[in-house]
Amino acid sequence: MPAAKVVYPPTVTPARRGGIPLVVRSTLDPDHPGTLIEDGRHQVSAQGTVVAGITSITDVHLMLLVGDNLVGTPGVAGRLFRALASSGASAILISQASSEHSICCAVEPDVSEAARRAVKAEFQTDIEAGSGEGMKHRPGIAGRVFGVLGRRAVNVRAVAQGSSERNISAVVARADLGRAVRWIHREFFHRAASGRIAVYILGVGGVGSALLRQLRAVRDALGDRGIELQLRGVASSQYMQLCGRVGGGLDPACAENSEAWRTTLRQKGEAVDLDRLLDDLEEVAPSGGRAVLVDVTASDSMRDVYRRALAAGAAVVSANKLPFAGRIEDFREFRRAGDRAVFHEATVGAGLPVLHTADLLLGTGDRIDLISGVFSGTLAYLTAELTAGKVWSEAVRRAHRLGYTEPDPRDDLGGLDVARKLLILARICGLDLKIQDVDVEPMLNRPDLADLPLREYWRRLPEADGEMAARFGQAAEEGLELAYLAELDMTGASGVARVGLWTVPLDHPVAGMPASENIFIFRSRRYQAHPLIIRGPGAGTDLTAAGVFADILRAYAERGSAG
Repeated sequence: MPAAKVVYPPTVTPARRGGIPLVVRSTLDPDHPGTLIEDGRHQVSAQGTVVAGITSITDVHLMLLVGDNLVGTPGVAGRLFRALASSGASAILISQASSEHSICCAVEPDVSEAARRAVKAEFQTDIEAGSGEGMKHRPGIAGRVFGVLGRRAVNVRAVAQGSSERNISAVVARADLGRAVRWIHREFFHRAASGRIAVYILGVGGVGSALLRQLRAVRDALGDRGIELQLRGVASSQYMQLCGRVGGGLDPACAENSEAWRTTLRQKGEAVDLDRLLDDLEEVAPSGGRAVLVDVTASDSMRDVYRRALAAGAAVVSANKLPFAGRIEDFREFRRAGDRAVFHEATVGAGLPVLHTADLLLGTGDRIDLISGVFSGTLAYLTAELTAGKVWSEAVRRAHRLGYTEPDPRDDLGGLDVARKLLILARICGLDLKIQDVDVEPMLNRPDLADLPLREYWRRLPEADGEMAARFGQAAEEGLELAYLAELDMTGASGVARVGLWTVPLDHPVAGMPASENIFIFRSRRYQAHPLIIRGPGAGTDLTAAGVFADILRAYAERGSAG
């Protein structure tokens, strides 16, 4: 055969496919036995040497793919080879270090530029996400590193960052080493999570159980949109149930109502331990998904729970007014957590976008002068019933059976629930008011009934039937209507907030409202002559649960866009 520096592989392929042995000999050394190629194996018969041949190739181009994201990531080599193939390039040489930090390949010069463009296009997303070089000129990287270590109580003894900005070095105690590496890795490699929402629900009363039913009803539809809804934990005031395995979830449909959920937790769960539930949340929050803590309780001791969830990187969704209508310092802290972290629309509007509207008005430079309206669907139901001539005590019992009132209806009838909603709106508008600053007139002003045991209260409630009938009858005789109103006036030097049962003319926006509807009236610099009105159903567990569910999806979307 003629002399050649190498045997061109395609000339060997037909013989190998046909099972024909091939002997490669040298014309420069006719006596050399050469190399026998048989069944895909090179058999060397040349004087026992282990080297079959030595060749050289001149004029090749090396390509180097480097990045932290290559380490431990399956499929990188496959993506590289597909990109090369799409450009018509064949790799002459491939090398990957054991650290997996880089892959080197050699290609022929005439295809190297096409290969470079194809590889860059394939890995463009990874380049934009950033690996080692991406740290250059990117503010906040060091802050994220030391922030996550601080949240995990890892003390940093020494720090160094070179002028190249390509790396950060830190010294920690040996006992903290494993945790430090694990949490930094999760901070940078798992924050932009998949479409999973890991949900923890505190409270399985009317709203909580309605929310669980809604989650189950739309779980498949969310899956079609690439969102995996994963119920990780459920807790009542006494019992809780955790999923117990990473990547799994509880069945939100295992019970159909609040009593069934309480029974399920009592039989299958364990004594409630919010520290353990938060430990589980802290494991999930920085890893492959977005974690959301949902508070549908009426507990006044949730502030520290919120803080720990937020510190872990989870979002908080709440229908509980107390953390936001309590200490002004707590309200400011949760507002500072940002719109992407704390969502509490249901604390005021149930399923209506009230807080979101106020935020948009203020965020676009508008000045809100007055907010008024009917903020309680429960009290709207009762005023509509009494305006229609119904008996007071019977109307309250019906509202209770329909799930419109709190377990103790005095929580609604006393006006404090409406006052808290108005207080939250006032704070959204920048007023540092306390609940004592709100002038509250109860719907039923009977101090002798206020402190009775609940059973005795229900027994004596009909004592107020005549008083309430007379009050509503007098308003009708005067051509007026009674409505339980809230009003926040910000036109003066300081805001004035009040709630109470007042008469309104028949052409007032709240007059003739259907039972259980809410209405929020915004008068601002832009909406002065014609106010902005938000109106719709405002009572019932399903409506409040829907508002909470909307906030869960907002948390998922907002946290995802935060990256």
